[in-house]
Amino acid sequence: MTVDTTKLRQVLITRGKVVARREQVIGSIRVHKPLGFGISFPRELEVSWVIISLGSSESKEQYAGVRLHLHSIGDEMPEQDCYLDAEEVQEFIDGIDVVSSSRDAMTQSLSETRDIYYSSKEDARVGIYKGSEKSDLKPYISLQTNGEVHLFTVEDDQSADETSAIVLVKGDEFTPLKKLAGSALQDLTRTLNS
Repeated sequence: MTVDTTKLRQVLITRGKVVARREQVIGSIRVHKPLGFGISFPRELEVSWVIISLGSSESKEQYAGVRLHLHSIGDEMPEQDCYLDAEEVQEFIDGIDVVSSSRDAMTQSLSETRDIYYSSKEDARVGIYKGSEKSDLKPYISLQTNGEVHLFTVEDDQSADETSAIVLVKGDEFTPLKKLAGSALQDLTRTLNS
């Protein structure tokens, strides 16, 4: 199975042409990379809109969408990113809704369903997997550049946030990502139409 790529990614690897890139960060969410034994690395998932223009001022092609960017907080883990073309963003948001609404069914189910996720063209996955206990559900995001799973970080103490990243509430981990993606799409549309 081959993985599709977005128009944005294709344009970014274009050579021999003038490329102009505009990007606006909308916000970020705290996630963490679990390593086992209760150890994990904190990271941030940044959501931004991107507009890329290709060509000269007389003949310019324009591509737009959303960038999901994972970066480290205080360690040297490599950065990762994934692009969603503008026409894919609403599908991404709808996919998050489906995954989120499956939480109760996964908890109550006696079946062996271990994982449910939405996957974008570039294989950014937003999902839930079942841990060792039936009620142990773990919401995650994975930017498939290397397939690492990053769990959404849930904090009981809102004051523990040392960054501007959104701290998530247990049971409602997906809402902030949906809101940031929706805000990015609205802001992108407004920018393209101005």
